[in-house]
Formats: sequence, structure tokens, C-alpha cells
Amino acid sequence: MHLTRSCTLRYAGSWGDPFRKIALACDCDWINQLMGEDGTRRGLLESPLGYVTWRPDTEIARLAVQIVAPPPTETTAQANLFRMSRGLEILRRCLTDHLPCGAPPTADPVAETIRLYLNRHLGHDLSLPRMESDLGLNRRSIQRHFTKSFGCTLRDYVRTERMARAHRALAEEGASVHQAAHLAGYGTVANFSTAFRRIYGVPPKDMRNRSI
Repeated sequence: MHLTRSCTLRYAGSWGDPFRKIALACDCDWINQLMGEDGTRRGLLESPLGYVTWRPDTEIARLAVQIVAPPPTETTAQANLFRMSRGLEILRRCLTDHLPCGAPPTADPVAETIRLYLNRHLGHDLSLPRMESDLGLNRRSIQRHFTKSFGCTLRDYVRTERMARAHRALAEEGASVHQAAHLAGYGTVANFSTAFRRIYGVPPKDMRNRSI
């Protein structure tokens, strides 16, 4: 904490559910290289303080718990390496949430708002009427901004992100194929399995077996 003038500090308590906090730090130049080298956008470093609001999901919370309480290891070096790997994965997912993999940075704040909205609501209704109401834009404007900036339709982006979430659930959490199909937005396991194998080259049950 760095204070340059007098201020009042207040203690915030959480009864029965204590606060837990982790801090991740890395070189700013490294982040800039990951987010693009053309100088058109600084990604997470929009301001000198590098401030961005981000709401972690349950997967991020699980990784954070592993940093706080790593599994037993023979040496301190092994424990530190385990913590570092989890920290890098949290950082990777944070960057992924703020910039889609394979897509160029966009200078269109409307398109970025739409993308972040999609990421936050992958498990909910993403119909155009709902998006129009929540975003205050008409559907033609939503589709035009997004497709122009990211080179894909809303439907293709949502399908890809939901499938990636299902893949992580199978590979890292041991989720059942039925659970993964639900996360990917499929009504039947058969259709999900066909789509999953087409994208990842293996059936979802094999991906789950690798994580167990």
C-alpha cells in the first residue's frame, strides 16, 4: 500500500466466509508482447496502473486454492514450481477473457463490450432479444460491430468458447461427458461427441480418462 496523503482506513470483515486473496506479478513488457506489438492497444495495461476489472469464475477459484494449499511435495522447489504453474494458468485465462485467441486487438469499444458480455454469459440465454435488452443495442448493430472486429459471427464465437469450456472441464476437472455436453450447449451427448471429436480429434470420454 502506498499512500501520498492522509486517509481513513476501514477494515471489512466477512463472518463465516473469510477473505482469501492471491497476487500475481509479471513483467509489464512481457504482457505487452503477449497482447500485441503494434502499439495500437496496450491490452491489460490501458493505464499506467494497469487496472482492469475482472470477475474470476469457479475454475479460477479452484486454481487459486491450489496456490494457497498445494499438494504435498518432497521439496520446497517443487511446491514453488507447482504454484508458479497455477499462477501462469490464471494469467493465461485472464488474458484469454480479455482478448480472444487468434483474433487481432480491436479498437472498437462496442465490439469489446459485446465480447466480454458473451464470455460472462456463456452458461445463460444468449438470444438476440436478451442481448438487445441487456446491451441497449439493436441486433443488427450488435452483429455488425462484432463480426467486423473479430471476423466471426456471434454464433460461431459462442459455440467455440462453450466447446473450449467443455474441453477444460473434461481435461482438468474430470467432468462427465453429460456435464461437458451441457456446458457446450448441446442437448444430446451424441451430437456433442461428434462435434468434440471433429474439433479435438478424440472423443470426449477419452479426454476425460486422461484427467482421471
